[in-house]
Amino acid sequence: SRTWPQASPIDYKVRQGLDPSAAAPTSLIVGWDGAGTIEEDGPEATGGFKVGDEVYYAGDITRNGSYAQYTAVDSRAVALKPKTISFEVAASLPLVAETAYETFDVDFNLKKGDTILILNGGSGLGSFAVQAANRAHHVINHRNPLAPQLKELGFDGVDYLFHAHDQNKNMAECVKLVNPLGKIAITFGLSSEAISKVDLTDMWFKRICLVHTLMFARLMFDANPENDGKLLAKMAALYDSGKLKPVVQKTYKWGEIVEAHKQIESGKTMGKLVLTIDH
Repeated sequence: SRTWPQASPIDYKVRQGLDPSAAAPTSLIVGWDGAGTIEEDGPEATGGFKVGDEVYYAGDITRNGSYAQYTAVDSRAVALKPKTISFEVAASLPLVAETAYETFDVDFNLKKGDTILILNGGSGLGSFAVQAANRAHHVINHRNPLAPQLKELGFDGVDYLFHAHDQNKNMAECVKLVNPLGKIAITFGLSSEAISKVDLTDMWFKRICLVHTLMFARLMFDANPENDGKLLAKMAALYDSGKLKPVVQKTYKWGEIVEAHKQIESGKTMGKLVLTIDH
């Protein structure tokens, strides 16, 4: 497809040396959030798309991404983009939409009355997660000790914890916050040091499940990747109906991509960053 790329944390991490897979090219074009118009469809393409369709997608981290004029993507992980949103904004949505919505709808199976703590709810992923969870009754500071803040609000623990802060340092604290039979979803790989500080016995007694949210896994391992496309189609309908809204902090021109990456690396981004590009 002819591509509108976007900047996400995974882009700078791969640029800095994260190895997504031993099968990946030695030099990847980054950028796995994207939107565009279909220019050509391959013989194995599915989904009924046709040339000229306006689509959005999250790509395969083991293949070249969308920091290019054209991008080859797996049709199973593509959906028609929201009609009410520009290409630039639509391109900023797939990674966060798939990560949060699948976690809440499938892994957590959130129900009315469940309690959930979303760490870093102001980030690009977090701002979507708050909407997807359809509940945000209290705000606490994730950079400060969590238990006292929850206690002050009347909570001894939570049923689910969605960790969107991308760091290992407070995993031991998080385990103590989750109620028996609860679940913790993490958006990062746990380091050996972090695991060594977690009370695994406590997790075992309380039957706490750890959920890994790497949404690239379906395409990487060909594990029902069509679910990605179906999920994005659902998200498009929710955006077009107004039930979900993009949260954009700032728009950068393509020539300012270095500044956009620096902003993401700072860890102080509120909402998503949007890139504009002239085709």
